[in-house]
Amino acid sequence: MPLASLFLASYLNRAGFSTLVLDMELYSSEDEKRILQQYVPASRFVGISAMTAHVPHALALTKYVKDVKPDIKVIWGGVHASLLPTQTVAHPLIDAVVVGEGEEALACLLCGKDHPRIETKQKRIDNEAHTCFIDVSSIADPDYSVLNMQQYFAFQGGYRNVDILTSRGCTRRCSFCINTILGSKWRSFDADRSIANIQKVVKTYQPKHTFLMDENFFANPARAQQIASHFKAWGVTWEANITVKDVVRLGRTNFLAQLKDCGCTRLRMGAESASDRLLKILRKGIVRTDIERAVSTCLAAGIKPTLSFMIDLPDELPHEKAMTMAFAHKCGKRGADVIGPQRFRPYPGSEEFDKLVNRGLKIPQSLAAWGSCDLFNTVR
Repeated sequence: MPLASLFLASYLNRAGFSTLVLDMELYSSEDEKRILQQYVPASRFVGISAMTAHVPHALALTKYVKDVKPDIKVIWGGVHASLLPTQTVAHPLIDAVVVGEGEEALACLLCGKDHPRIETKQKRIDNEAHTCFIDVSSIADPDYSVLNMQQYFAFQGGYRNVDILTSRGCTRRCSFCINTILGSKWRSFDADRSIANIQKVVKTYQPKHTFLMDENFFANPARAQQIASHFKAWGVTWEANITVKDVVRLGRTNFLAQLKDCGCTRLRMGAESASDRLLKILRKGIVRTDIERAVSTCLAAGIKPTLSFMIDLPDELPHEKAMTMAFAHKCGKRGADVIGPQRFRPYPGSEEFDKLVNRGLKIPQSLAAWGSCDLFNTVR
């Protein structure tokens, strides 16, 4: 579920605007055109959120929006635009970029006001805007009615799973992460407020399962446990993101057993590599044996561990790539779910990206060029 768009639409609706969220991941290309033809003519603004891999699709949608209504204002946000706002807004079809968390900035933009997080063709943001983050206590609870929830249940084959967010940012500073680039700090919604919001979602949509998509739900273990303790009474299973380091630390107590009793079925964590050398370079704060211990701890508690791995890192040696591939397979054989190993995706502005630039990587000089750029098959 597009939780960022959910929060944006909820915020704007409460500010007096009328918004519609269209999740284009759910539609065919023909359906996209039909839907845009239906809604664009009566709209004043269209916002598009995109990661780098989405740039070609997002540009195609932008062009079609402008074809339908040439004078409509198109605003880009999301990861790619936030990292490269000046290059993004330079595209002739894009009128403005909102950098980072967009609730306050987007509301200002729609009202014709300025905001430090807004970049246009006439105005650039300063560097301090990247480190200006929203006080989450000022944001109202997300209104899930802005999404077509039945559409998501149908897309999931009838399985009623709901994604939920109770915090933003992360406490860690991994060398490759967008949180490190933008300096995003971990900020949480009040535990009681999160409980009330989840309870409302459970009562309204009656999900069988929820995914707490916080980047690190366990940054404050006491808060996490307070929220988790209510799932058993609701009769809903759940999963969440956690760090390997936190699994190892919390595994020394009966914390995970308590999570299992509260309905936790899965914990997701970024393992990244089997090489201690690379883990240190990535500033993960763990070693391979910590990953092994995290898998054992989860399995012993009856919770499925899900590990994500990366390969083709800038400093990775051939034997380390083979080591990670073999280790990921071993973890899978032990009972963990394994994502990847996926090829490393470098974020512009990260230490790992800068290494590639110093080794000869040619950075695309336009937004359109990013759509045809394959950073996988480049300098390592």
